[in-house]
Amino acid sequence: TSADPLVFSIIAGLMLAARRPGAVPVWGERNREEVGFIAAARVLGIPRVFVAHAYPTPFSPPLDFTLSILEGEQAAAARRLKGPITGEVLLVGMEGESARLDPRRIERANPVIGIFPPKAPSWKALAAIVRGCRAHYRARRFVVRWHPSMLETPRLAHRLADRTGVEEYPGSARFHDVARQCDWVIAAENSNVHLPLLKLGIPTVAVKGLGLYPRNRSDLYGFIEHGIVLPPVDSIRDLRADDVAAFFSDCWVTKFKDYDASYLLPPGAIENDVRRAIHRVLSDAPAEVT
Repeated sequence: TSADPLVFSIIAGLMLAARRPGAVPVWGERNREEVGFIAAARVLGIPRVFVAHAYPTPFSPPLDFTLSILEGEQAAAARRLKGPITGEVLLVGMEGESARLDPRRIERANPVIGIFPPKAPSWKALAAIVRGCRAHYRARRFVVRWHPSMLETPRLAHRLADRTGVEEYPGSARFHDVARQCDWVIAAENSNVHLPLLKLGIPTVAVKGLGLYPRNRSDLYGFIEHGIVLPPVDSIRDLRADDVAAFFSDCWVTKFKDYDASYLLPPGAIENDVRRAIHRVLSDAPAEVT
């Protein structure tokens, strides 16, 4: 586990040379195992397929793959800011079903409010959010879904004396099953979780200070800057239902399709495009550069 990418590349090269797969798929481009396999496949002339699993940040490297399968136009644009994309690009959207967003869910009486903290949450802010939602929204239940890569063991009990109605789910819990319990969800400014929630038609709210990161990285994905996530509030009591309704009514579907190419399409609508693209890779047919 302490080996560097060069060692992984050598090991990967030996494995790939022995097996000669038709292609090498990866879901990331920065951890050392994947970097090793990518480098080895490139040297051996084996096609490389990148399947996006998280929205890019300013730290994401340029894409140099035979085929890059991305979420939407905005993801491709964000990648191109880092450099030219080599090879074919296919926009397939995010995984799972989608639904039209109903901003008035935020006005439901005694709501079930989801709280999806980042990997490094502020426990003080998290406890304040629960107390604020009880006081201002009369929330009957809270669904807390911990980040799959939490940097420490969840310890909400140390900060919140009254945990009545608070249900905690580990990051390993099935995301859609947890999310669908919620009328609306609170997340950090710098969270990738907004997109899959919005795809499900669930309004999300960003609260300042929920995540422990520098202020200059509070919108790392650019969701707030580009108007796909509501401007963050200092406190949950600052949230206004009319502002939420107006935000999500302004050409919302068109905006979101730039982030999720499959938004509101029927199940399986893009599957044939994926099959054809993979077939081109495996048959080593020339691919058109997007």
